Amino acid sequence: MNYFVVSICFLLWCVVQNNFVINEKIIPISPANRSKLKKMIDRDEDFKINIHAPVEDTQEVLESLDSLMRVEEIQRKVDEEECMGDKQRLLKVHKKRIQ
Repeated sequence: MNYFVVSICFLLWCVVQNNFVINEKIIPISPANRSKLKKMIDRDEDFKINIHAPVEDTQEVLESLDSLMRVEEIQRKVDEEECMGDKQRLLKVHKKRIQ
């Protein structure tokens, strides 16, 4: 029989029997890969994450938008008043230059 087929059969038998001996002499792999393989075989999961879609009430969204619009409207009025004040100041300066 082919050595590859025998090794695959042995590996599958070890996985099925759940007595997989991980030894560097038998299977030369690094410690990190060894721990990953052991976790994969044991099906040991460190943590689980439950992901779900965010739930937002339509009324809350509308209230948030309204408050945002009020803030933006106030900011627009302040900017407009500041611009008008600058225009008035420039107009006074030009009037003084003309006189």
